[in-house]
Amino acid sequence: MNKNCFLATGATLTGLLLTACVETTMPSDDSEHVNPPMGYENEQGEWVGDDHHIEGPPPNIVVFPELDINGNELKAVSTIYAWDNLPVNYERNKPAAFKLPNGETHWYETVYLPKGGVNWVQAKALAEQAGGHLVTVHSEEENTFVFELITHPKYWYAFDHGDNLFVLSGPFLGGFQAEGAREPDGGWQWVTGEPMDFIKWQKEGLDIGIKSKPDNQPNNSRDSQHVMAYGEVDVPAPYWTDVPHGMGTFDTPLPPAHGFIIEYSEQPSL
Repeated sequence: MNKNCFLATGATLTGLLLTACVETTMPSDDSEHVNPPMGYENEQGEWVGDDHHIEGPPPNIVVFPELDINGNELKAVSTIYAWDNLPVNYERNKPAAFKLPNGETHWYETVYLPKGGVNWVQAKALAEQAGGHLVTVHSEEENTFVFELITHPKYWYAFDHGDNLFVLSGPFLGGFQAEGAREPDGGWQWVTGEPMDFIKWQKEGLDIGIKSKPDNQPNNSRDSQHVMAYGEVDVPAPYWTDVPHGMGTFDTPLPPAHGFIIEYSEQPSL
């Protein structure tokens, strides 16, 4: 049973948008999410788009600042939502328990966003409001466990790179780079401040992902990728990639992110 939240307008004195939540089971959708590729404006004010599809910036483009040492925007651009005023549908799933090597049990909740609408900074804030944090991963076993929660195609967005090549991007993880980090692979840290003592970046030569060109992750493509998600694979697989933290932002042409994962150190009551 999942919580399906949707926007509703109606007989209110204020006429404001309200968010209604009902306990329901959402219908399954086995199709991949394929949306047209988009571009972005870099810090120099130059529009960078997909050569095959984008010739200029859309009118509502947003330039996103870098992140501070706590994973927050240096200059606040993203709206920080509460769960009860999210402008998009979402589905929260029952947290699953996993025993860590140190004997502690943590719980992991997947949040599914059918149309996207939440970026990494907003997902981080929502996770903290729920009493947890974006997931941090410290072992092969934990990574496998977390990945098994989001293998359904609905959690993965497919970028169209032309030539029938689709690259999947999965849910957000709790890794990020602060301003001034050495690119592309320096300064990565977890939102909790824990050491990044385990890594699982997608690397060239693996038996998944793009095989037509070098594709080592992280690569800070277009100097804009400072947060972590599962992805850069051709089929859902438990490897990580770096993505722009503005990816998924509501009411922008940026590609959607279809989910994120919350980790709890104590069993949550949902």
